[in-house]
Amino acid sequence: MSVRRYGELAYFHFALTDADGNVVPDDERTVVVEAVGGMRLRGMCNGDATSLESLAGPKMKTFRGELVAVGEGATGELRATLQAE
Repeated sequence: MSVRRYGELAYFHFALTDADGNVVPDDERTVVVEAVGGMRLRGMCNGDATSLESLAGPKMKTFRGELVAVGEGATGELRATLQAE
């Protein structure tokens, strides 16, 4: 996971990787995100234009092994859980 901040917004990039750190594009897993402290979840997106999943919900499947969650807040964190399916 990598994080980039722009003012109060933080962009959390999640990627499913193999042992060598390469993104695994043919794997889809559900990621559940919980905002704690002063952080608030503002949305999630996996880049799949055909997905009917809510962009505002706390869980979403990865698309081609990746997704982005957006949090808002100067403090706090997002905690992510990966669900095997």
